[in-house]
Amino acid sequence: TAGEAAFRQARELFLAELFEAKISERKRDWSAALRAYRACQNLIDRIPADCDVAPNELIWNVGLIEQGSRDPEQLSRFLRLRDQMGDPLLDPSRDPERMRQTLANLSALEKAGVDTWLAPHVAFLKGLCRSLLKKPERSLAELQRAEAMRPDVSLLQRVLL
Repeated sequence: TAGEAAFRQARELFLAELFEAKISERKRDWSAALRAYRACQNLIDRIPADCDVAPNELIWNVGLIEQGSRDPEQLSRFLRLRDQMGDPLLDPSRDPERMRQTLANLSALEKAGVDTWLAPHVAFLKGLCRSLLKKPERSLAELQRAEAMRPDVSLLQRVLL
């Protein structure tokens, strides 16, 4: 049907834009990454479907890049750590060893010092890792810590989810 064809086309466009966003992140082309993430958001808005957590991940990515583009070194370092655990939009991993390694690297990053804008993102990601490791109490503590830092609305929305 025409509706199914439109959905398939939107899904293909979504994936193309998402790959463009990820490539742009790696190139540190923040404006191109933002444009591609926003194009993904527009596609999700136009074609209602069960998108799971994807819209919230897109909003978080946009907010993260908007904040972090003024500090490209810390932003790039954080994105590498986040991608190490498996990108939630492209390659979500549930591998416990990857989660433990990401946690160790995030803790090392925190000990080295992170700017105020990045601290709640680090706490959130640690909470997500702990959740995937089936450590709900420790996960909740990290998520509450992230929330207490009064993050911008793009991250707060993801934390609350």
